[in-house]
Amino acid sequence: MQMRAKLFATTVAILLLLSGCLDTEQESPFLGKTIEGELGFNEFTLIDENGTSFNSSSVEGNVLVIGFIFTNCPDQCITVSQNMKYLRDNLNQSNAENVSFISITVDPWRDSSSLLANYSQSSNYSWPHLTINSLELDNLALLEAVWADFNIGVVLTEEGQQNTSGRDHSVNYEIVHSLEIVMRRLA
Repeated sequence: MQMRAKLFATTVAILLLLSGCLDTEQESPFLGKTIEGELGFNEFTLIDENGTSFNSSSVEGNVLVIGFIFTNCPDQCITVSQNMKYLRDNLNQSNAENVSFISITVDPWRDSSSLLANYSQSSNYSWPHLTINSLELDNLALLEAVWADFNIGVVLTEEGQQNTSGRDHSVNYEIVHSLEIVMRRLA
């Protein structure tokens, strides 16, 4: 009986010591996903919170961290922006020089440059917040192309109908969009 108790105690101790260990081949679900190969995107020019033109080539050579947000968002966009701020605030000096942050709106119908300026200043976000300068179809198409380059889905819902283009809609609408923070290294 005593031998059986010792064997049981030893087995439990070994199982407890090994619990939580990951196989060297197994990836932790909390560390993100490594994407192999080159993932480029088309160069784009948008308008920042100051009404100034921002060209993506201005951050060439850096790792680009992009959050897709909108200022009228009641919850998740705030978390995305706060996570970006936390990351930026916790980079060491040498890494901070090689990483650029930007936020791009998914609601250009409401998010003007001045509204983005208020949003970024009130929360002490010190990176560019981008939108388009007018709601002309060419500008909307440009922003939609940026969303597509980064695999960001944007769906407008108004009065029970979904509109994925969002070009024509009523004043009362809600936006649902992908919540990823996208990071790309620019060549």
